[in-house]
Order: sequence, then structure tokens, then C-alpha cells
Amino acid sequence: MTDFYYPTRNIVGREPVWQRRRLSNIHRIDLLEHPLPIRDYLRRPLIRRGRWLIRAYDIDLGNFRQFYECGFRHCFREPLLRIGERDDNGKLRPVGDHYAATVADRRMMAMVLHRLKSKDGLFVYADDLRVVRAC
Repeated sequence: MTDFYYPTRNIVGREPVWQRRRLSNIHRIDLLEHPLPIRDYLRRPLIRRGRWLIRAYDIDLGNFRQFYECGFRHCFREPLLRIGERDDNGKLRPVGDHYAATVADRRMMAMVLHRLKSKDGLFVYADDLRVVRAC
């Protein structure tokens, strides 16, 4: 079991209110390797997202939850997001510019993605190159 502090609502543009989370069975997913499908981003565009998605069992809630590593208090930051597509070698290639962790930018990104959602092969990712140590 590991204790972390995570915002009660991990939303861009909101000052975090920290809540203690007691987590076990922690699994880390690199969203550069497994980027977010457009439909997942559009479902909740204002979530503070980063490169590393953490799936873990929340002991106090009694179920599995997802957390973005950039939201944990000990490494809090607000990474930029990009729209990307896979090249012929399977690497993510950016499409257009980045979007900041602001409400205005994330809404703009959602508008762009609504226009592009019929195009296959597009994803959302944070090209944050920060290395994550064991949680």
C-alpha cells in the first residue's frame, strides 16, 4: 500500500484540493505508447491529463480508479496536450500545435477534435518526456 495526495477534482483551471489516497496494485501506462482515443478525450476534455496514467486499487473507496501521475501532489504539473497520428513506423507524429492546460485551450482542442473525429487514427497525448520513478 502507498499513500498519495491527489486532487478531489483533477480539472484544469481549478486550484487542487488535496485528498489522501491509499493505493495498492499500482499499474503505470505510458500514453505515448497507448495514446487516448479522441472519443475518450471528448468525454471529459477538462481533465488534467499527462503522459502517465496510473491504474490502482483505492483502498478507501474499495474499487479500482485511474489517476494521472501529473496530478499527484509530489509531482504536480500541467503538461501540454497534442493531437497525433501514427506514422508508418508506428510512432506518434504531432498534428498541429500543442494545447495548454487552460479551459480555453482544452475547449479549443475539443472543437478541433469534433471536426476531426471522423478521421481514423488520431489520438490525444502528452509528449511529456519526464521519467517516472516507481510510485
